[in-house]
Amino acid sequence: MGGDEFVILASGCNREKADLFAKRILNTLTSPIMIHDEELYISTSIGIYVSNGEDNRQSPELMIKLADDALYIAKNNGKNRYEFSNDYQ
Repeated sequence: MGGDEFVILASGCNREKADLFAKRILNTLTSPIMIHDEELYISTSIGIYVSNGEDNRQSPELMIKLADDALYIAKNNGKNRYEFSNDYQ
C-alpha cells in the first residue's frame, strides 16, 4: 500500500483464524535478524478487518480503510501489536 505497508487478503478467515495469523506474523517479524554479526529488530503493527459476512455491499476500498484505521490504532498503542477494526457497517 505504501513504502512500509502491505495488504493481505485472507478469504474465509474468521476472527479466530485472523488472530492466530496475526500472532504468527508478529512472532516471525519481531524476531531478531542477524546481519554482519549484528542483531537488528523490526517493529510491526497490524490492522485487521474481518468481514461480518455481509460485506458484499461494502467496497474493497472501505474494507481496506477499516483495516488501515485499526493499523493506526495499533501503532498508537505501542507497535509490535495488532488491532481489530470494530466497524461493521
